[in-house]
Parts: sequence; C-alpha cells; structure tokens
Amino acid sequence: MKYGIAIGALLLAVTALYLKTGDPAPSPAGNAWAFLPTPATPIDNPGESVADYLSCLRAADIMMITGHRGGPVPGYPENALETFANTLAYGPMLLEVDVRMTKDGVFILMHDDILDRTTTGFGYVEDATLGEIKTLRLVDDEGTVTAFRVPTLAEALEWAKGRTILQLDVKRGAPIDEVSAFVSQADAQGYAAIIAYTAEDAIKAAAVDPQLTVSAQIMDMQTLDVLVAAGLPKEQLMAWTGLETEREALWRALNAQGISAAWGSLWYLDRQVAASGDAAPFVRLAEGALDVLSSDLHFMAFDSAETVQDTSQAVVGCNAGRQSRAP
Repeated sequence: MKYGIAIGALLLAVTALYLKTGDPAPSPAGNAWAFLPTPATPIDNPGESVADYLSCLRAADIMMITGHRGGPVPGYPENALETFANTLAYGPMLLEVDVRMTKDGVFILMHDDILDRTTTGFGYVEDATLGEIKTLRLVDDEGTVTAFRVPTLAEALEWAKGRTILQLDVKRGAPIDEVSAFVSQADAQGYAAIIAYTAEDAIKAAAVDPQLTVSAQIMDMQTLDVLVAAGLPKEQLMAWTGLETEREALWRALNAQGISAAWGSLWYLDRQVAASGDAAPFVRLAEGALDVLSSDLHFMAFDSAETVQDTSQAVVGCNAGRQSRAP
C-alpha cells in the first residue's frame, strides 16, 4: 500500500509541475510515458484472447479486480492514462474504460456524452473534433483541474499492451462493430474486450473477429443459450451479471460452462462497505465463484481479496502460460 501511495505522490508532483509551467502534458508517443509508474505486476497475456487469459486466472481460483473508469481517485480523473498507471502501480488489476466518438470520427475515452463534468470544456463530445478535445484538460471527481489530456482509444490500446486488460464500455454514438474492428486491426484481442449490453450488440461485436472477447450481459443461463444459439461461441464470452444482486449460483453455472463471470459492487455494495468500513464482503466474494469484480473501491477490494489469494503470483503464472484452462 505504501508503495502505491508513494508512486501516486510522485505523479501528482509531475502534474503540479506541468500546471505551474503551463506546458502541455506529454502526448502518449515515443518515450512520453516514461514518467508514468510501471505496473506492480504487469498483465501480459501470451495467448490470443482475453477469455483465454481469464480462464487461466479462473483455474488459479483468482477473483480479479477491475478499476471502474480506470480507477479514479483524487488527483487522477477517470479515463486517463495517468490514472490507469496509478491504479496498476498498486497491483495487477483490469481496467474498465469508456469509448465515445468525436465529430471527426475518432474514438476517445470518455464516459459522459458531454465534456462539462470531466474536462475543462463544454458541449457534446459528438460536436467536438479530436483537435478541439485535445486542447482540454481532464478534471478529477472533486473538480480539480489536472495536467492530463483525453486519450484516444488508439493511445489507450498502445499503452495497455503488456500492462493490463481493458474492458471497453462502448457508449452510444460509437458503433460497436466499428470499435470491435478497431481493436482487431490494432491486434489487441489479447488485452481488450468489448462490453455489450444487448444480445444484438454482443453478436455483432463477436462476429468481427473470432479471437475478440465479448463481455455480454447474462443474468440467467437462458440468455446464454440464446447467445450460443445465435452463433456466439462460449469461447468468446465473459459474462456481465449485473450490480445489486449477487448471483453465486449463476456464477458457478457459468464457470461450469467455461465462462468467466463478472459483477459490479458499484454504488450498492461499495456504498455499504464505505459506510461501515467493513471490507468483509469483498473477501466473501473472492472466496466464491466470482471471477471479475468491478468496483469504485478498487484498492480496498484488491487488498481484501489478497487476504485469501495471491493475484500477483497467478498473473505471473498466466503470463508464462503455466495455468491450465478451466473446464
């Protein structure tokens, strides 16, 4: 924990320097990322798909933590490369990020459809060009302006390779088949998965590339049957099983089919844990059948899971291809 805090303080100092001098934050090219902290344990998938890597972790009985919107904390805004680096310096985690499209057809990372909350700009993302958006600075959840810029999807994919796995939440206005094709063309199938909320979108995304992993919303096994019957192979799937209600029986049933189960503690369980200070629910989840937990309390969830598992050891093993695929 102390290591993660020290790295974060260093990066904040760099941010302050950029703001003081007025110089733009470095663009992510060449060695411009050299000032960012390196991952505590990089996730470097030797296989062809995210689903395969998750199967390796499942065989090791590991529940991976996902930093929601990249893991924002004070000083680190959501959907920023600098925030991603800060999250991974703490420990090996997945990162959920949001994809939108600019007026000139460029995919960027942005949750909202407007720029007002998370940047120094105003108006709709779809009405702004990439050049206009790149002049803006990102704002953290407390309203503090940082030196950080809005990254493109291309920049995020380039940065993430050999560091982590991205779960791409494709927002309205960004065609999911086009985002899927972009990931495939970038040869990023091993470290980027597409999130789809409807069966139609899941099938559309999966059809682009047989190695592309789709995180499809599956609330019961009947939905899985519908997806498979429509031609979506189980090997391409991970299952998003919602937020509020824990579904241990469903997670075990999905595991039995060779599918990793993801769930979110966002807003509901996270609020309970934050209010009580009791992280025991995260330990309980790590001891169960859940494979991926998305949380806004990602550091606390990671520390809690580590009391019953060794994520870094499993990641090192899966990086080397040493774990067998779960049935």
